Amino acid sequence: MANCDFSLKYHPVGGGFGRSVTLDTDRCDVESHSFIEIPLRGPDPATTLAIVSGIAVSKVDNATYPDSGPDVMQFEIFILTDYKLDDRSQFVDGSVYAWLSSISDDGFEDYTSAQINSVGVEVTVDGRIQVHLIGGIQGDMSVDRIGYQVFVLSSKPRPLVVPAQHRDFSQVAHLPPNVISALGK
Repeated sequence: MANCDFSLKYHPVGGGFGRSVTLDTDRCDVESHSFIEIPLRGPDPATTLAIVSGIAVSKVDNATYPDSGPDVMQFEIFILTDYKLDDRSQFVDGSVYAWLSSISDDGFEDYTSAQINSVGVEVTVDGRIQVHLIGGIQGDMSVDRIGYQVFVLSSKPRPLVVPAQHRDFSQVAHLPPNVISALGK
C-alpha cells in the first residue's frame, strides 16, 4: 500500500449522513493489511485456513451530534479485505475478532463511549472476504481505527494425483534374464 494519506479519511455519521461506511483495502482504507494461507486436512470439507488481518482507518465521527447526551449513535462498517477466494474455492466457515484500536474524545465530555456491538465475516459476490461490524459512539468523539483478524476455512480443489503407471515388461523379453529381473519383473 504505497502512498496512502490516512489523514484525509473522515466519515461523519448521523444527521443527514449515512450510518454505513465501506472501507476498502484497494482505496487505502486499511493499514498493515496481510494474509497467510495454511493448507490443512479437515474438518471436512475444509482444505485451507486463511488468516487475514489489518487495521481499518475508520475515522467514524459523531461531530454532527456532539451533544447527543446519553443517546448512542449506531454505525455499520464493511471492511473489504484483499483476500479473495478463487472461482474454484468454496467458503466453509469463518470467524472474526475485532477491537477498537484508536478512539478520540473530541470534547472531553463526561458521557463519551465507543463500542463494538457485533462483528461477522461475509463473502462478497466477487469472492472477497468482508468484515461486517456494527458499533456505536456516544458524545463528541470518533473511532479512528479498528483492528481485525479474520479466520477463513475454505475448500480448494486438491491437485490431481496421477497413480504410478504399471510397467509392462513383456516387450523386453529379448533382454538377458538378469536385466529383466533388475527392471522389477
